[in-house]
Amino acid sequence: METIEKILNPLTSTLFWQIVAFVILWILLARFVFKPISNIIKKREEKISASVGEADKLKEDAEKMLAEYRLKLNEARVEAQTIVEQSRTIGDNLKSELVDRAKMESSQMIAEAKKEIERERDRALASIKENVVDLTLITTEKLIGKALKTEDHLRLIEESIEEASKVK
Repeated sequence: METIEKILNPLTSTLFWQIVAFVILWILLARFVFKPISNIIKKREEKISASVGEADKLKEDAEKMLAEYRLKLNEARVEAQTIVEQSRTIGDNLKSELVDRAKMESSQMIAEAKKEIERERDRALASIKENVVDLTLITTEKLIGKALKTEDHLRLIEESIEEASKVK
């Protein structure tokens, strides 16, 4: 039994000192290594958490800005469409006004031309009337050999004018 005790005794003493050394090492590691590492890990976690929170906030802000820009873009499109439609309407109105004005001016020009033609026709008829009167007087004097009365001249002139008017 003694042999067993001798065998166990050195192991017991070695084991005891190994446990004591392990505990001292553990205390030293806990105080000088684990605590600073734990503090570094906590600070890193806090920094990561703050970065994630800031990233989430920036993402929300970016989404809000994107929504605002889309809204403004849609408003700008609607406004541009309204301006285009107004421009078309104004252009159509202006075109219609110009066409109406051109039609009116051409109608006036045609009416003036017709009046001018009528005046020229009247002048031509008056000139013909004078020439016819003169020719009629000369011809009747030569045919008859005497001058006609004024009433006969007027009657002949009126008949000539009526015939000339029918010729138009």
